[in-house]
Amino acid sequence: MSLPIGLQLWSIWEAVGEDMFASLRQIKAMGYEGVEFAGFNDHDAGTIRSWLADLGLSVAGSHVRVPGILEDFDSTVAYHKVLGCDNLTIASLPQEYIGSLDALRKTASMFDGLSNKLKNVGMSLAFHNHDRELVPVEGKLPLEVLFDNCGDDVLVQLDIGWAITARADVSYLLTKYARRIASVHVKETKQRLAVTGEGEIDWKPILAQVESSTTATWLIIEHERYIESPMIDVKKCFNNLRAMIPVK
Repeated sequence: MSLPIGLQLWSIWEAVGEDMFASLRQIKAMGYEGVEFAGFNDHDAGTIRSWLADLGLSVAGSHVRVPGILEDFDSTVAYHKVLGCDNLTIASLPQEYIGSLDALRKTASMFDGLSNKLKNVGMSLAFHNHDRELVPVEGKLPLEVLFDNCGDDVLVQLDIGWAITARADVSYLLTKYARRIASVHVKETKQRLAVTGEGEIDWKPILAQVESSTTATWLIIEHERYIESPMIDVKKCFNNLRAMIPVK
């Protein structure tokens, strides 16, 4: 079986803000198997869990922020436990966390501390990259400094679009972190306005490597720059991605 396809809900954030349940229903009708959250619009976790169960959607994960998770760790864990989500991903890092090698090493230590606390309650931690973690700082790639200085329990959510935007070697990254890849974000590069599969990225070899050689459990579409409308675009993204990874 091919990896399941989820949608990062930030892709349709306006629709989710207006009516989360209706948005989830549309996403399910498109064929998506799960969703990754980027906030909850003041809905309680039990309600969202019930909606997902009714629709037959899984939780692909949840993006959290720094320093928010550091300040509200217990409430964040409690919410996600009710939701049924056991994998949290740091969505991005403020510049002061990655602007120097010393800052990066301190951030890696912070990752370890968070990961250990989450592991104690049956949850895991991952980090989602942007392009800036793949632009050298003091001669080294921030992403590599982060993961070279923290334990293997801290996982990688590799954003393919941002990696290629930074002109990084995606095959190298998938190989180096093969046993730490939790999921991948599937989107086109910043340089090309396109839905998934219609931009400059040659997806087939990337997807083949993700599926055959890594520990990824989800392919997660994230689409932030719209051509027609968010809903039309994410449907096209799904259809194009599904066509590139036919069910075995």
